[in-house]
Amino acid sequence: MDARTENGIFLGSVTGMVRERLWQKLCDESRYGACVTIHSDNTEQGFSIRIAGEPSRQVVDFEGLSLIRVP
Repeated sequence: MDARTENGIFLGSVTGMVRERLWQKLCDESRYGACVTIHSDNTEQGFSIRIAGEPSRQVVDFEGLSLIRVP
């Protein structure tokens, strides 16, 4: 299968160390598209969002809230 057509979703509860290792592996091996992680965090919304690559959506901070913007 061509790497450009592979999609995947992982949902689970892992430690911060495991999450960081998974994120690093995704970023290192991703050649096309984008990687997104959303995890619980000590923020107003209760989660944080990180994006790597060239996503079709953007995370925008709006008065402390993380919102997804479609360009």
